[in-house]
Amino acid sequence: MKAGKTMTEMNENPIPFEEAFTNLQKIVDQLEKETVDLEKAISLYQEGRAYASICSRYLDQAELRIRSIDEQTTDDSEIDGQDSEK
Repeated sequence: MKAGKTMTEMNENPIPFEEAFTNLQKIVDQLEKETVDLEKAISLYQEGRAYASICSRYLDQAELRIRSIDEQTTDDSEIDGQDSEK
């Protein structure tokens, strides 16, 4: 994704988690290691927040999927346990 995209543009064109995370890491590196003027720093910060939001949504979705799998596994174990008691 090119630099300078707005949050709205990023939401309209979703990108894979790995790409968003890599871009976020690059922005953090730039802000930590480079001397950038105030306007560039603000722009990078805004872009980084957008990538962080994308990553957060992916992680929230992954957590829900994992919880669902855990619940199914627990339910299956309870059913298996009941079957073996008969």
